[in-house]
Amino acid sequence: MPGILESSRRHLDAVSESYWAHQRFATRTGFTMIGAGAALVIHGLAPFLFEFTGSSTIRRLGAIFDRRTALASTLPSAVPTARTVTEMPKESAAAANRKIANTGVTNTKIARG
Repeated sequence: MPGILESSRRHLDAVSESYWAHQRFATRTGFTMIGAGAALVIHGLAPFLFEFTGSSTIRRLGAIFDRRTALASTLPSAVPTARTVTEMPKESAAAANRKIANTGVTNTKIARG
């Protein structure tokens, strides 16, 4: 059975993120979901309040996850480790950056050389 660190590294590699980028995304997403959940509970009590908050949040988060999944499946690492950067040819880094730009994901860039 794999250990916690090995399981974490495997997951971070699968989603092509550093620990801190993943922590920031997961925390932000979690708080967004808590807010949407609270709005839905209030909507259940008073249907005229927050009429579209739940459904629009679900659609928005779904689109974000779809983009992230597509990005992770096309790149060796969206936020590469020092090991992957040194192994990556300059041409691959440039191609990866073009793919990132085409997904609409921001604040991600592969630097090489």
